[in-house]
Amino acid sequence: EQQSIKTFPTGTCPPFSKKMYVTVNGKILPCERIGHQYALGEVTDKVIRLDFEKIAKKYNRYYEKIKKQCQYCFAKRACSQCIFNLDNLETTCKCHGFMNEKDFQIYVDTQMDFLRKHPEDYYRIMEEVVVE
Repeated sequence: EQQSIKTFPTGTCPPFSKKMYVTVNGKILPCERIGHQYALGEVTDKVIRLDFEKIAKKYNRYYEKIKKQCQYCFAKRACSQCIFNLDNLETTCKCHGFMNEKDFQIYVDTQMDFLRKHPEDYYRIMEEVVVE
């Protein structure tokens, strides 16, 4: 019997999993690369405001909008697309990184062709590159 492994759709970091960013105006963001409209909370001189239930609902709403695209994407196991960098996240969003089977095979073939032509880069990647 095969178990289903739960994963997050997209390459979006779960909130507070890697880092967080506080703007000069006190907005708490998941990272420094996204717009202030996606603030998770705020810091003032007196209090830190974080509503974890609201954050969870917000993320679940965003994931629900993109989940169907991810379900049929052949690149989903290596996805690096952050949902906060998609256009129209609040309405109808379309993933820029979506790959059907043909596009994914072309991508894989291109990567493999590069590694065959540049074995020194392959060895460098295997020895020096650290993925966190």
